[in-house]
Amino acid sequence: MKLYFFKNWNEKLKLVLVRFPLSLLFVLGTSVLFVLKIHDYKVEISEFMWPLFLGGVFLSIATTLLCEEMRNKLAAISVEILVVIVWLVYCLTLPKHMQPVHIYQVVVVSVSFALSIFFIAFLKKACEIPFWNFVYNIIVLLLVTYLFASVLMGGLGLALLSLDKLFHVVINEKIYGYLNVFCFVIFAPVYWLASIPHSDEKFDSRVQFNKVLKILGLYILLPILCIYLSILYVYMFQIIAKWELPNGWVSMLVSALGIGGLLTIIILYPLRIRGENRTVVWLAKYFPLVLLPLLVLMFVAIARRLDDYGMTINRLYVLLLNLWLFGVSIWLFIVKSKYIKWIVVSFALVAFLSSVGPWSIGNISKYSLRHELKSRLSGLHFLENGGTVKMKIPAMYVDSTSKDRITEITNYLFDTYGVESLQYLFAYPVSKMSSREIVNRFGIQETNSKVIQQFDAWQPENTWSSKVAPYSNIVAINKSFSPDNPYEDENVVLKIDGAVVLVQIKTQPSRYITVSLGSRLQQFVNAGTEKRNRCTKEEMTLNGPNYRMIIISVSGDYNRRTRSYHVGYLKAYLMY
Repeated sequence: MKLYFFKNWNEKLKLVLVRFPLSLLFVLGTSVLFVLKIHDYKVEISEFMWPLFLGGVFLSIATTLLCEEMRNKLAAISVEILVVIVWLVYCLTLPKHMQPVHIYQVVVVSVSFALSIFFIAFLKKACEIPFWNFVYNIIVLLLVTYLFASVLMGGLGLALLSLDKLFHVVINEKIYGYLNVFCFVIFAPVYWLASIPHSDEKFDSRVQFNKVLKILGLYILLPILCIYLSILYVYMFQIIAKWELPNGWVSMLVSALGIGGLLTIIILYPLRIRGENRTVVWLAKYFPLVLLPLLVLMFVAIARRLDDYGMTINRLYVLLLNLWLFGVSIWLFIVKSKYIKWIVVSFALVAFLSSVGPWSIGNISKYSLRHELKSRLSGLHFLENGGTVKMKIPAMYVDSTSKDRITEITNYLFDTYGVESLQYLFAYPVSKMSSREIVNRFGIQETNSKVIQQFDAWQPENTWSSKVAPYSNIVAINKSFSPDNPYEDENVVLKIDGAVVLVQIKTQPSRYITVSLGSRLQQFVNAGTEKRNRCTKEEMTLNGPNYRMIIISVSGDYNRRTRSYHVGYLKAYLMY
């Protein structure tokens, strides 16, 4: 392993320019995006630019390492350019505003690109030890690189802080952001690229093993694996004795055990080759076999979740992980864990294939949920002969199970895939509707409609005066709320818990403003449907000892059984 220090830095930069020109271009592009984000230039950055440059860094490094093994240099250059063009075209197909499903896809694809850096140069060679040495070297180099970057950032940041504290030099906070970009987005990747083993260094066949890795794998990871195995086997025997279905937590624990076991086998591979430790030899031979019964348990737990709650992207990825662990465990047991390279290769390949194309996890989940939603609506006779929602549906009482499931699927499709994923049910545009409005168009009412009651009140915005006096500050609130989605700006953090608005003043951390909406919301609920639209200025104004809140629009639910409120949306002006 070779570390390049700061002497001859210009030569190392030239080395990166010659060896990784495309990677350097993507690194610089990523840094520009971060600078634009920090400075908050009035420039609209298309969201596809982030995966283009961040994923492009990993893809270009892997492509360069692959093409270095090609004898025809012209063909190698052509392959590198072609790969970049394909990646650019893929990113251009992403929507301007990406939905969570697209974020899932680009993250998983980028992870597969990052993993391919480890093995791409060793695909044509049956060389497990050189592969292990290369992976070990570049991971250690990466850790050392970011340690250097952290020290550099700490030193430069402290120097700026000292100028501020000692000489009263005003330092813009954004300067620290620019320093972070320089240290972690430019310096660290370039330094690491300059240190990646080259030519024959990549294929070092000497069996190297650090004592630190031996301690990590043999005396830390292995005991933890034994503890996990013991707990899970005891749990498996318990549920077999009771003849009950496994808990959903089993999937996470077995996944952690499986991945941890495979990493331990990879880390201790040199000891396995040397045959110096019987425990390591036993682990490599029999751990995959010991894992198989627990994978069956995990499969049953996943199948139960899918049957109870349907297909989602997360559940399908967990199912795919389970199937991959099955395949890898059986293969490792057959070959006695001799070929560790293919653990990483198979994981990267499965991750990539599961995230692109019509067979991707995202598409399977979407088509499955859309089919189930349409079947349920059809069974309730909410659809026309053409398969779209009827223009006028009389409000119907629907059993709570069907209502909850229809609402759950609609919300998931809306939040994960966007409102366009629900357009197939309507003969008219729904692009401006919320998920709640779409559910309402289905004509569903609860079996007991007295339990949950919606409220929706508003006033014209031009009816109130914008004078702040006698207050000194004003906060404009315009947001949909949930427990983990507060409102925050440079002055305040605002949360809504039930019918209580809690405001923390950032400049005075010990100062809080508490606004109770309960009595006013109760008036909106009691008013009934006739007065659930336009309200007067007086009805929408709340005065307190140290505040005034003018509500422009508020909507949510009231649970009569628990006597609790949920404010889903609030547009208001708070003066304090």
